[in-house]
Amino acid sequence: MEEFWCSTKGGAYQNPTSEVGLNPNVKVRKGTKRGETQIWVSPHFSNVFMIKSFVMSKQTSKEQTIIFTKKQFVALLKAVYLGNWVANAYRDKKHIKDYEDIENYVFSKAPLFGLEKYMDHEETDGDMYYPTSLFEEITDVHIRHDEYDEETLWDELAERLGELKFRKSYSPQELAKFSQKEWFFKLSDCVDSFYEEFEKYGLERLKIETKKEKK
Repeated sequence: MEEFWCSTKGGAYQNPTSEVGLNPNVKVRKGTKRGETQIWVSPHFSNVFMIKSFVMSKQTSKEQTIIFTKKQFVALLKAVYLGNWVANAYRDKKHIKDYEDIENYVFSKAPLFGLEKYMDHEETDGDMYYPTSLFEEITDVHIRHDEYDEETLWDELAERLGELKFRKSYSPQELAKFSQKEWFFKLSDCVDSFYEEFEKYGLERLKIETKKEKK
């Protein structure tokens, strides 16, 4: 086994004879046969993931092993579930496969952590692995759903209505004369007016007027 040290300076390997200061908190052993790398990290050293990122870049294997605790794996389940939900929930067809595939793959590993209750799969499902209703109920993903919907609702309304107000407040000729700075500040004022409106009154004073057809 070849032994060497890893330093965060410059994001690269530093051997013991390097002039760059070494990090005594991280010790790396590299297997000369399979290119396997193991990392020992001091409890006081917090930059583990950055270290892993460039340690892995030195390996030639296309597959890597990542170690999770059960708690970390539950967090991973929630992360891929929410990521796929944001990417694909509103799509009727043509789901983005990258998000769907990684959710299927991660949920397929749930039994390894004794979390079969979070995975729904039948033989007829093929490579599809689904989160169970129990997973959605007892984890906080439904709370994250609601928080996301709540925030994006007000942001989208304020941004879209603000831009509509801005364009209706000035003629095309006036808009053409605005500098980039003027455009930004005037548009921001219009958007902010709706943020203030919604913060005070919600949707209470929002009305949709229809023009009456002339007889």
